[in-house]
Amino acid sequence: MLVFAHRGASGSAPDNTLKAFELAIAAGTFAIESDVQPTRDGALVFFHDSFVRVGKRVLLPSSWMPAAWYRSIVVGDGEHVPLVDEVFGHFDKARSLEKITWSIDVPNGVAFKRLVSIARSYGIGSRVQVCSTSCKRNVQWRRIAHDMVQVWSIRTKQIERLGIQRAVEACKACKVDVINIKLADVTADLVNEARAAGLKVYIWDVHDEARYKRAISFDPDAIYTNYPSFVIGGEWKS
Repeated sequence: MLVFAHRGASGSAPDNTLKAFELAIAAGTFAIESDVQPTRDGALVFFHDSFVRVGKRVLLPSSWMPAAWYRSIVVGDGEHVPLVDEVFGHFDKARSLEKITWSIDVPNGVAFKRLVSIARSYGIGSRVQVCSTSCKRNVQWRRIAHDMVQVWSIRTKQIERLGIQRAVEACKACKVDVINIKLADVTADLVNEARAAGLKVYIWDVHDEARYKRAISFDPDAIYTNYPSFVIGGEWKS
């Protein structure tokens, strides 16, 4: 089972920062989840939100901001918003990049193409798993990067609208490799249907011991947690 450090070891460091990523590796997991946003000037940053606050009242799309603006933001513990190229370069220099599996939430085609370009420049295309809340995007992205694992992060409303059988059929139609389910939405029927269809099952929102015990009962292929050290170190018991 892969233990993805959700936005890095974000229970111990600011989300999506180099420190959070380094703490995840130090905890013993070489699986990191993060989010990316494209910048106005052609870069890609590890950043979750699709909108940013400029001043007290103004909300602007994240993609309107240049890379230098993100670099100027201190998000806590002296950490700034890092460029994807910066982080990959850091771990490449440390000779650990090729060991890391990245699960990256990608908001749109612009961000995806930039991620593909950066990942391939480091020779790690097959180490990157791309997550989307729309399996139709996964179809398009597989055509561009067949070496990247395609993950559908299915949402509660999608499951409610489609039902279990149609949700799994949609996975097959979109040729995704993994269905990624919020713990609160996981059922034995959904897991069994997914496995019967040849899908891997990931479970996210596993941020305390009680949730960990419930997640493990479904025997997932991966979980996402803010506290990878508690899982790897055995502090949380299954």
